[in-house]
Amino acid sequence: MRAVSRAAAVAARLMAVDWRDERDRALAEADSRAVLLLEYFRRAANWVEWCGGTEDWPFVDLAELVDPTVVIPAEVAAPFEAYLHDNVGLFSASEMSRAAVRWAVLTEVSTVPRPALEDPYEPLIRCFELGGGLATEGHWVDLWMMMIPKRKPADYAGPDRVTLLLDRLAAVGWNDDRAATRHEGSRAALFAEYLRRMGSWALEHEAGRPWPTLDPVEFLDPSVRVDERHAGHLERIVAEHSLGPLTARLCRNAVRWAELGRWRAVGEEDPFEPLLRCFERGGQLFTENRVALFGAGGVPFRTAAECAGWRPLESLEAGRLDALDRG
Repeated sequence: MRAVSRAAAVAARLMAVDWRDERDRALAEADSRAVLLLEYFRRAANWVEWCGGTEDWPFVDLAELVDPTVVIPAEVAAPFEAYLHDNVGLFSASEMSRAAVRWAVLTEVSTVPRPALEDPYEPLIRCFELGGGLATEGHWVDLWMMMIPKRKPADYAGPDRVTLLLDRLAAVGWNDDRAATRHEGSRAALFAEYLRRMGSWALEHEAGRPWPTLDPVEFLDPSVRVDERHAGHLERIVAEHSLGPLTARLCRNAVRWAELGRWRAVGEEDPFEPLLRCFERGGQLFTENRVALFGAGGVPFRTAAECAGWRPLESLEAGRLDALDRG
């Protein structure tokens, strides 16, 4: 019964999509739909590589590759097929809807050994929920107001953005006093740029508190939860390097931001990138009297409005940052 329940739940989500009004909402959600489609490509590519490849890329029936014996139970398949016939005219959308339901069955009933990879169809289902279907034109996927290249599975396969961020944090020399001293100028500039970006974000979204440890995800979507494996990895980094409360809090905020970025568009200017580079050039932050200390100088914790008015850092490129240290 559990297998039918999961398949029925996925079918119900797909049957709740407004397929007939796809262009209006798809236009408003174009950026987030593109993010979700690319996340589907990444996840599906990882599964395809594990399966040994397929010619049916990028819209793949992965259950067929993993365990071709899996079928959708008749009590789910009959009403679902009738719904697809009456409501979903686009071939790729209907085929992927079937593939998503079949995958739900596989996760419940199949005994074929498989790796601990992520659910490939969840991002695609969310893409449909934000604006209906999609179409293919040659080597492109048409999201109505945006075209996404198909490319090859190898071009999309790899770790998710949270894993990549955690790898960066794990590689930081958190207690490297020499690096911190050598990069005092650039670290101060990078932290000031973080405060400027976060201050601008706070003003735009009317989210000024708490400051400067504002967690933008709490304002955009407080339901976002970091995967337990990722959260555990971060807490091991915090404990292993004895990170201070401020540094640890900012790292947690950055990881939540990366998690949110897997599911929706979050803007082109990443507020956390300058902060990450500040960490990478000398470890954690130390403060005194609401000033972040960098050698003999420091960056004061002004209000969000004041920080938003600071002059932007011209470049995050390593050579330009090195020049700040020499100056």
